[in-house]
Amino acid sequence: MNAQGDRRRVEVQLDRAKLWGLEEEPSVIFARASLKYCIRFIFNIAHVTQDKQSGSYKTLERLISDAKFHSLPEFDVLEGNIVPRHYGLYLMDTGDWAGKVLMSITDLCGVSWNDLQYSRMNTEATRERVGRILEMLHNANVNHGGFRFRDNLRHVLIDIYAPGLSRDDLLNGKAPCYITDLSSAEIHRCTRKLPIVPLDACPTLTQVGCFEVRQILSFLNFMPRVKPSETSLASRALKWHDDYLVLQQISKGAELACHDGATSAGVP
Repeated sequence: MNAQGDRRRVEVQLDRAKLWGLEEEPSVIFARASLKYCIRFIFNIAHVTQDKQSGSYKTLERLISDAKFHSLPEFDVLEGNIVPRHYGLYLMDTGDWAGKVLMSITDLCGVSWNDLQYSRMNTEATRERVGRILEMLHNANVNHGGFRFRDNLRHVLIDIYAPGLSRDDLLNGKAPCYITDLSSAEIHRCTRKLPIVPLDACPTLTQVGCFEVRQILSFLNFMPRVKPSETSLASRALKWHDDYLVLQQISKGAELACHDGATSAGVP
């Protein structure tokens, strides 16, 4: 489970795990099945559902919300690519041991960034890889919704055990990267104007265009506390974005004029 404080992963003894839910529990317990599956547990369901204001019940709600988002048809293309493949929720009756237990089964996709950020893998190349995966999530019209604090980067997993990776590959951002916990995710049309890459200034929220993208830029240490100048990378990228939008409008106008002209001339 993720520890309180820095939210890094810690081991839990089985005898302790079966007591989950009998008291306030803000973190879900998960297990690794070989090197392929990640199983998250909600123990003692009958007890957990008695108090809908408890932290344990809210954890249950998040697990269910995560599964629901994975089940959306438009989400299929992301499964196994930038988010773990989800295999569903399962209910098991363990009797007196831990009562009814809910299990969520997904692919095991690596090690949390909260652990790796204290290692040699915390390179700019690896952080750029994380940024690119989060860009892809937003390009797919998904706002994760869970990146409000720096320790929320625990939802980013790096597959350091992927076959064929050398030590240099791991340090150069070549390892597969995945985003987990979509319990707060929502469909949205991202209005970001800047990529999630190292910048040479600190653009405003209006300049970035998306709250979550700006949070990620900050958490990955991509925004030095310097105001953008006319020649800064951030300002040049914003100008490129504005110029691109103008060209799009010109192109659409030309297409519309061409269509209207063809119609008036009787061309189908």
